[in-house]
Amino acid sequence: MAQKRDIAQEFLDRVWRHEDVSAIYEMFSGTASIQGLEEVDQIGPDEFRAFHRMMTAQFSDIRHTILLAVEDGPWLAILCDITAVYRKDGTKVATRSQIMMRHEGDKIVEAHNQLSLIPIFEAIGRLPPRTLDLCLLGTKLEVQRKI
Repeated sequence: MAQKRDIAQEFLDRVWRHEDVSAIYEMFSGTASIQGLEEVDQIGPDEFRAFHRMMTAQFSDIRHTILLAVEDGPWLAILCDITAVYRKDGTKVATRSQIMMRHEGDKIVEAHNQLSLIPIFEAIGRLPPRTLDLCLLGTKLEVQRKI
């Protein structure tokens, strides 16, 4: 049986870097619980696939570099640097993520993600620079819709 870190790295490489959708269905259990990527929790590969589709429509060459991995029984906690390229204009973007995954055999059955997309959306101009600082200072960000 593969080590949890190896399973995680294979998943991240196949799903994100190589955009191999089949890996989502091979490596997640059919009832996997995925939290922290959107405002609602996702259950199973199909719901995760919807998030994957949104991200890969906008970004390519999505790479996860595992900086730290800690195992505890069926759990693996990883700290990752994430880099990608914005498809529209080639802008390189980066953020950091923490993921906790619970494994049953070679399948991921639960994942809790701590992911900030703010730095990515700042880099491509969808959010102002230092958005978090602005919000902490009490600034109200106004949404302007393009027609």
